[in-house]
Amino acid sequence: MQAAENPDGQAAIDEFDAAFFGHVGHVITAVCRSLVLGISHGYGAKAPQHKHTKRHYQKLSRYAANLALMADAAMASLGGQLKFRESISARLGDVLSMLYIASASLKRFEEDGAHAEDALLLQWVCEDCFARIEAAMDGVLRNLPNRPLAWILRPLVFPLGRQAQLPQDAVNGQIADMLQNFNATRERLSATCHIPQNNEQALGLLDATMREVLENQDLEKRVLQAYKSGQIQSDHPEVRITECEEAGILDSNEADKLRTLYALLLQVISVDDFDSKELQAAQATNRKKARGDNIKRTQAA
Repeated sequence: MQAAENPDGQAAIDEFDAAFFGHVGHVITAVCRSLVLGISHGYGAKAPQHKHTKRHYQKLSRYAANLALMADAAMASLGGQLKFRESISARLGDVLSMLYIASASLKRFEEDGAHAEDALLLQWVCEDCFARIEAAMDGVLRNLPNRPLAWILRPLVFPLGRQAQLPQDAVNGQIADMLQNFNATRERLSATCHIPQNNEQALGLLDATMREVLENQDLEKRVLQAYKSGQIQSDHPEVRITECEEAGILDSNEADKLRTLYALLLQVISVDDFDSKELQAAQATNRKKARGDNIKRTQAA
C-alpha cells in the first residue's frame, strides 16, 4: 500500500517488488516448514535441550508452522469473507489458543523449577492441546470452501495423517492420584489459591475433609474389612463405626475420628432439601403472578 502511494514510479515498483516477493518467500518458507516438520512430527526443530520439554517445543514449532500456512491460505482464498466464515476462523483461533496454553504451561513448568514430578502434568496439558489442535486443523480442511486448495493443503499439514492423541487413561489416573494427595506438586499448583482455614466456606470444608480422609484411610479399611468378614453387619456407615467400637475393632479415639470424618463427608455431599408442599405452594404463586403479568400486558396493549 505504501508503494502504491509513492509518486516516484520506479521507487514504487522497487518497494512493491520487495514487499511482494518477501511475502512470496514467507509463503514458500511456510509451505516447506509445514511439510518437513509434519513429516518429522517436529523432530529437527530448534528447542531447548531439556528432557521434559524438548519434544513439546518441537511439536509446538510444527503446529505453529501449520497454522501460519493455513491462515495464509484461508486469507488468500476467502479474503474479507473469512470473518463471516465464523466456524473456520474460530477453528483457526482454537489452534492459536491451544498453542498459547501449551506455551504458557511450558513457561510455568520452567519457572517453577522444572521439577521432574510435575512433568506428567505438563505432558497431559500438551497432549490434550496437540490433539485439539489437530482436530481443529482437520475441521478447517474439511470445511474450506475452496476444495482444490484444501486437497493441496492436507498433505502439507498432515503428510502422515493425524498423529496427536488425547492423554491415555493411565496418565489420567496417575494425575488424579497426584492431585488427591498432599504433595509438593499440589502445593505448587495451588500456591496462589486462598484456602480458608474454617469449614464455613466451601473450599475450606473440602480441604479439611480431604485431610481427614487421607489421615483416616487405614481406619476406614479396617472397618470395611470387618464388614466383609462378617464381624459387623450394618450397611450404615455411622452404625458400622459403633459396631466396630463395641467389638473392639476400634478404640474410642479411633471411632471419634471416623465420626468426625463422616460428619464432614455429609456436609460436603449435602444438597438443598425442599419440602414437596413448599415447592407446590411456590409453583402456585409463580403461576398466579405470571397470569397477573399477562393480564396487565393485555390491558396495556
